[in-house]
Amino acid sequence: LGNFFVFFLSEIETSLFNISPILPIDTIVLEIEVIGNSKEWTNQDIELVVESNKELSSLKMGETQIDLANPKVVITENGTYEFTAVDKHGNPTTKTVEVTKIDKASPEVTNVENSGREITITATDNASGVAKYAINTTTEQPGEWSDSKVIKTTEDGTFYVWVKDMAGNLSIKT
Repeated sequence: LGNFFVFFLSEIETSLFNISPILPIDTIVLEIEVIGNSKEWTNQDIELVVESNKELSSLKMGETQIDLANPKVVITENGTYEFTAVDKHGNPTTKTVEVTKIDKASPEVTNVENSGREITITATDNASGVAKYAINTTTEQPGEWSDSKVIKTTEDGTFYVWVKDMAGNLSIKT
């Protein structure tokens, strides 16, 4: 890259009559990569970082300008996010990122039935899905969790029913 000039000389006239600058030729295609999209369920915000193979003059997510010195954005909910970058020569590129693994809502215990020494827990979760079940005699988080929604107990008493979703959100019901 650099500035180049072309000089045209006329055979009829010996003076220079036209000087035209040739703009630099940019042969490197602008590419951006968005890093940090969670592949696993999370109940936290995620931070996306934009990396580029060239120096940028502009970077946006949607209509929001992103600081070029710190090209990070915090994503608080699932959705489709479009990133647009422009290099210093004015060449644009766009990258679309689909965020689908944020679940901040707790699962819901919809029913609890006991039959003898078995407690059957019915629960729903609209995002990541129910992952584990537990019972405890206190409101402290259980140390042991079950994959089965039917839990056997060896003692009588009042139990707290716990449900955990794939993102780690918890619900408790007495």
